[in-house]
Amino acid sequence: MKAKTYRYLAAAALTAAFVFLPAVSMVRSRLLPATDFACFYANAVVWRQGGNPYDLSQQWKAQSKIGLPDFRVNVYPPFQVVVLAPFARLSFAHAFLAWSFLNLALLILYLWILWNCKLADEPLHLTLVALFFPMWIAMYLGQFSFWLLDAFALAYLLLRQRRDGAAGFALGIGLIKFPSLLPFALIFALRRRWKFIGGLLFAGVILLLISVAAMGAARMASYIRLSLAAFGGRTPAYSGFQHVSVLGAFGPKYAMLLAGLGLAAFVAFQWKQNDDDPPMYAAAIVASLIAAPYMWPHDLTPFAFAATLIASKTGCKLRVRADAVLFAALIYVYAAPLFLTLLDDRSTLSALAPGLVAIVLALVITPMRAKEKTNAKLLQEEKI
Repeated sequence: MKAKTYRYLAAAALTAAFVFLPAVSMVRSRLLPATDFACFYANAVVWRQGGNPYDLSQQWKAQSKIGLPDFRVNVYPPFQVVVLAPFARLSFAHAFLAWSFLNLALLILYLWILWNCKLADEPLHLTLVALFFPMWIAMYLGQFSFWLLDAFALAYLLLRQRRDGAAGFALGIGLIKFPSLLPFALIFALRRRWKFIGGLLFAGVILLLISVAAMGAARMASYIRLSLAAFGGRTPAYSGFQHVSVLGAFGPKYAMLLAGLGLAAFVAFQWKQNDDDPPMYAAAIVASLIAAPYMWPHDLTPFAFAATLIASKTGCKLRVRADAVLFAALIYVYAAPLFLTLLDDRSTLSALAPGLVAIVLALVITPMRAKEKTNAKLLQEEKI
């Protein structure tokens, strides 16, 4: 084994351990019942006991037994309950620890994907993982954000191998957080990458069949009703999709949703390069996070992969003035959460919005300007 491989393994191990620390600190903490995992675990317990995990009274009863300080409505897709079912057999503390180890395994898988994509040639690339604050939050809360991170990274790896259908299917892993994933799918649909979309739809159908088989018609109907109520902000103790998004605080809900989708469409129509083009793939990820109608800071975890694509030697080789804007925005997005942890989640997302939008525009406009320069040079040569 080469010395370079040993160095990467050592750095990857340190990175994984560093990100895993928040979960370790939570196991014996009094704050453990306040994690998002407590809400997921409660739903799984309701289902294992034969109840309806999308009945608000049953959710409240299960959450109260765990000791959640406030009621949280869970509107995750039904297959989430199936994923959590094995953990519901354990005590809450042991289930959280086991779930944290699963998240650690997903993080290690992500680091393996970086290595296989040749995106981890420098220590900086692993530093971008270890120091991204939303990733810590995701581990601390026991969230599903690492599933979405791996979905984007694995899809990219398969696109590099020209396996479009498999890439779309792999992206389906992230459907457990579908609000962040659907704008990305829209970008590929507008680019007419039908094999990719077909793979994603196939994954979606499989997850739908699992959900129906596990829940039955009555509980699926409850899920649909609860989701629609949440989208309109009509559920108790739940802000729904009304303002919890990157652009949500800047205007009316649907206007900001259209603005985010417009940015995603802009990326799609300007993406003339290969599907695995690092700058444009990174722009698509960031645009999807901006356009997502439901977003908390930990949902920004996939941004770490976009940042790695930008920083990689095999990624962005940008040589125009937009470089300064791009890297200034990167520094801002990485630093801002550290200064905003005492503010509410909506304030954090709103503060990050300018940096995220600047990154998308810099990534898209740079190759456009480079192409214009090349065309102008060719035209000048023809005149000569």
